Amino acid sequence: MARPHVVLIVADDIPRNMLSTFGAQHNLSSHVDSLGAHGAAFTSAYTTAPLCTPSRFSLLTGRYAANASSITAHRPWNMVGFNAFLTAREPTVAHRLRAAGYATGFVGKYHLGFPLPEAQRRGRAAFGGGGRGLSYGEMARAVEAYGGFESVRAVWGGNKQTAQSPHHPEWMAAEAVEFMRGAVAAAGGGRPFFLYFAPTVPHSPFVLPASLTVEVTRTPAGQVPYVASWKANREAVLARLTAHGLVCKDYRQCHRLAYAGAEGAKTSLAYQRPLAVNEPWLDADWLYTEPNFEQARLARLFVAGLAWLDTSVGTVLQAIDELRITPNTLVIYTADHGASFLGKGHVYEAGIRVPLLMRWPRVIPPGVRPAAPVALLDLAPTLLDAAAVPPAAADDLHGRSLLPLLASHTPPAERPLFVEIGYGRAVVRGEWKLLVVNDGTDRCKEAADGTCRNLHDEEIDRWQCNFTANGHMGNRLKGKCNMTYDAVARHPAFCDRRQLYNLKEDPLEQRNVVQQHPELYDELLALIVAHVRRVEQSNPAIAGKLGTLQQCNRRRRRVAKYRKLRL
Repeated sequence: MARPHVVLIVADDIPRNMLSTFGAQHNLSSHVDSLGAHGAAFTSAYTTAPLCTPSRFSLLTGRYAANASSITAHRPWNMVGFNAFLTAREPTVAHRLRAAGYATGFVGKYHLGFPLPEAQRRGRAAFGGGGRGLSYGEMARAVEAYGGFESVRAVWGGNKQTAQSPHHPEWMAAEAVEFMRGAVAAAGGGRPFFLYFAPTVPHSPFVLPASLTVEVTRTPAGQVPYVASWKANREAVLARLTAHGLVCKDYRQCHRLAYAGAEGAKTSLAYQRPLAVNEPWLDADWLYTEPNFEQARLARLFVAGLAWLDTSVGTVLQAIDELRITPNTLVIYTADHGASFLGKGHVYEAGIRVPLLMRWPRVIPPGVRPAAPVALLDLAPTLLDAAAVPPAAADDLHGRSLLPLLASHTPPAERPLFVEIGYGRAVVRGEWKLLVVNDGTDRCKEAADGTCRNLHDEEIDRWQCNFTANGHMGNRLKGKCNMTYDAVARHPAFCDRRQLYNLKEDPLEQRNVVQQHPELYDELLALIVAHVRRVEQSNPAIAGKLGTLQQCNRRRRRVAKYRKLRL
């Protein structure tokens, strides 16, 4: 059988249950959902890290981000976060497929670090985050060099914090289509291609209706020619969202509808229609708690962003049909992690469960729903397997191919799945999940003023989120715990250094049963320690003392009050 073309679509901040395929009650993601209807929808897919950079690192390399040379070379401990950059030492799946004869193309968000100009380094590491200070051409060349792609188009270095061009899925989709057409034409259909397509919506900044009314000629590459269909698409999306009650028709209507006294209603909420709690897309299964005003605003934005994203996916799928390559094209749709306001940055289920859909008509029958837990780092070995790359070429990868699971329809041998972020590590095995955090505060002695030092040797307020002064993510937080994403209030045991959950009986992780199952705790902890020593080798940070953390429930209550959440 001829080797397949491959299109890997990586959405940004999309929780699994936001899709109709997994139970959401809306019809705003029909193109994405069609992939599951005509192929496989994995019901238990996990990211390896609930943050953009380390998740995308694992997805492209097939290896855990804690093993990234950008982390191991510059830190005495493995604090996994925005520091998991691709360097010349990390071959990606694009490198491997290119070596196997594939045409490789990149479109969309990169967020895996760029070599910084000497003037910007100032003694820092040679790599930086979103490409600020680099020209568009410099970013594109870096993606080509470090990502392994021979064609790089419509690059978003990171998150565009500007109203000039916060998102442009139409431009991205058009460039994706051009790559596919060029690849098929150049080889006469004889050379397969691999396309990595990473749209940016609904990641912030995203505001309705403003984000849909930005001039369509504005892109990170500069002004591009006007395309009438792009503007027409945005107008159609806006009309559809308005019809669904997701956006106001004008400022005055929004202002009248705003809840009386709702904090920020005259500013950031001015363009957001307030919540009717029974709106179908606010299913408590993925929202976790009864929605308040702010949660509802964000949920509505995310669903609206999904609808906009869906149009770009539709454009790509239509082009595949027009090129007559549908039967032997493997299309994969997934996301880097869950939504920012639910669990991003933490190893709870809301942050690490992701959608995973696969369509390959020649191989995968329609309507398959594998229940076995799988991970995003399984995608690299899966693609190499599909491309008939010799297995020895994937020996250094941490995942395993999913094709045997799809071919046999029987669960593979059980294996533990590991998740990493900041100082947090988790293991999922069957229905059980253990979460442990080791941020170094067990070394601290509480002083008279109630402070101690973290592993960064920074003085932290023990009550400023306690260990969540670094959260699971490990980054230093300021102000109102902005990076806890409400997880501090949503999970009663958030302050416990060790947390054990039965996901079958307690899928929302509300009851920490570590005290009731000491033997299981020891067993799962041993798995984490062995994994860390194997994968992180020179930096086994979590393998040390795992003592009980002083309770931070006082701070939890403060955060809950600030966020208007119910404990």
